[in-house]
Amino acid sequence: MKAFFNEAYTRLTSKTPTFFKKVGNIGVTAAAAGGALITPEIAGAHIPDALTKIGAHLLTAGAIMKAVSHFACTDPPFPPQQ
Repeated sequence: MKAFFNEAYTRLTSKTPTFFKKVGNIGVTAAAAGGALITPEIAGAHIPDALTKIGAHLLTAGAIMKAVSHFACTDPPFPPQQ
């Protein structure tokens, strides 16, 4: 279990490739748009259910995109096991 956390820490602190930086930025934008679509419903305003569902999906997808892109690294932290 300790090796897992060491690898996760190494991946989080290593350099992220350019492609995954772009994916992360798109994820943050999608999450922000999803949050903007959900906020009126939370505040008590009535908006169509379809917009609320789209906002929830955008928020979830954006958060996952950002999390996955953050773990990508240019160099593998450990040699492959055999």
